Amino acid sequence: MQYNEALPVRRKISINALFLSALLCGTLWADGPAISVQPSQLNFAADFGGADPAGQTVNLSGDTNQPFAAASDSSWLAVGPAKGVLSSPLQVTASISGLQPGVYQGKVVVFAANLAGVNSATILVTLTVRTPSLAVDVPVSALAARRVR
Repeated sequence: MQYNEALPVRRKISINALFLSALLCGTLWADGPAISVQPSQLNFAADFGGADPAGQTVNLSGDTNQPFAAASDSSWLAVGPAKGVLSSPLQVTASISGLQPGVYQGKVVVFAANLAGVNSATILVTLTVRTPSLAVDVPVSALAARRVR
C-alpha cells in the first residue's frame, strides 16, 4: 500500500493533552506562543487557626486568543480558572486548613500551546502560617506576692 500525500503529524491538540504530556515527559518546546505573568511571585500570610488569606490576581499576557491551562503543585494552593484564553486574569488562593505554623513554598504553572509547541510561565508562591500570639489579661492583684504558711 502506497501513500501519495504526507500524513499530517498534528492536527488539533487539546491544551489538556499538551499540559499532561509536558508534566509526564518533563519537556517543553521553546517555540510555542509567548506567555508572561504579572506578578511572578505571590506572598500569602495567615494566623494559625484563623481565616484563609485573601486571594490575589495574576495578569496573563501574550496572544490574547491563545488558550492556556493553569495548575498548582500544592494541595493548599488553588488557581482559577484552570483554563481559558490569555486575556483572562487568574485568581490564586491559599488555604491554611490542616497546615501547621511555618513557611510553605509552591508554584502555579501556566501553559500556553499551539501547533508550534508549548511554553510556560511560573508563579512562585510563599504561604506563611503564623503562630498566633497569646494575649492574657491578668489583674495586677493576682500577681501580688502571697505569703506561704
